[in-house]
Amino acid sequence: MEEAARRERYAFLEEVAEKAGAKKIALGHTADDQVETILQHILEGTGLRGLRGMQAKRPLRPNSDIFVIRPLLGIWHQEIKEYLEEKRIAFRRDRSNVARSYFRNRLRHELLPLLEADYHKGVKEAILRLGQQAQMAYDFLEKKVKEVEEKSVNSSSVIRHSNDELRMTVDEYRIDIGLLLGLHPAVASELIREIAAKLGAKRRDFGMGHFKEIVRLARGETGKAVDLPGGVRVVTEYGRLRFETADYADSQEADVTEGVINIPGRTVISHLGLEFEVETMGKEDFKDFLQRKNDRQEAVDRKRISEPLRVRFRRRGERFWPLGARGEKKLKDFFIDQKVPRRLRDRIPLVVSGDRVIWVVGYRIDERVKVTEKTEEVLLISARRC
Repeated sequence: MEEAARRERYAFLEEVAEKAGAKKIALGHTADDQVETILQHILEGTGLRGLRGMQAKRPLRPNSDIFVIRPLLGIWHQEIKEYLEEKRIAFRRDRSNVARSYFRNRLRHELLPLLEADYHKGVKEAILRLGQQAQMAYDFLEKKVKEVEEKSVNSSSVIRHSNDELRMTVDEYRIDIGLLLGLHPAVASELIREIAAKLGAKRRDFGMGHFKEIVRLARGETGKAVDLPGGVRVVTEYGRLRFETADYADSQEADVTEGVINIPGRTVISHLGLEFEVETMGKEDFKDFLQRKNDRQEAVDRKRISEPLRVRFRRRGERFWPLGARGEKKLKDFFIDQKVPRRLRDRIPLVVSGDRVIWVVGYRIDERVKVTEKTEEVLLISARRC
């Protein structure tokens, strides 16, 4: 009930802020409220993140441009009361704050006075310092986790319908098992919690028991998968851990058609969530291109293709001659050689000329369209998600 009431209050405040065009909502939480929050977290079970208590400033919701601020968080309730009385400023008392039926009120009126009287007179100050130290430690941990995430965690998107629109949605994250096991447990567990939260799980539902299960999974000590709270599943594949949403399999069944690529020019193929740009270049420019190309760019001999070019996903039994290979092979075999997980193979864009695949985007072009000494006109094709 207390949590439901809290959600309603914040929803009301957000509505008022939006109507007023306000970007900050100032709340009156004091140092006493912070102590109660930290103590409540300890009693309910928490980690370093929960020991911080309330934040002095945070987004109202993830990615919101409205912020909650708590300017009185470092000031004790008694100090504020004395100031108001001295200045003869009227204030209101919330009668619900004395109702002993609420857990928070029992902390305030029963447990904390008992701890102060019988155990430690400065217990509130000690708890407040604990929260401040936890904040500093968590800031450091969060920075380390972000560094690892940016360098070593990969994600994949799928095309989903949302409000009659097609949107790219991240539905999985991947990390190398060896790298994860080499991390300090504090960093590894927080990284896993962060990934699970991005997939929709609630942080407070993820505990050390779940982390230990994932470590056992990574070490090959148990099964092939672990289910986490919030509909998140972790599986092993090709030396990596894959975190995915429970409804991930549904995204594999979408039937999307092909799109035509303009030559030259820029083409947005919205139903595939892709954007292509094609330009012509001379042989001298091609040499410079080779020095800066990435896996989302390729160059082909224009005379060796038939226009228009199209983009689509693979078809059953389709074949391809990978650049540098001795001959054709099935796309399925090529993907196996490249260690592409089975569930991703039907979502990798293919650029086709006629009925022939000339570029497996992100991997390799066809041997028969490569630029050679005899090439007269080079086409540079770039692809990206949109």
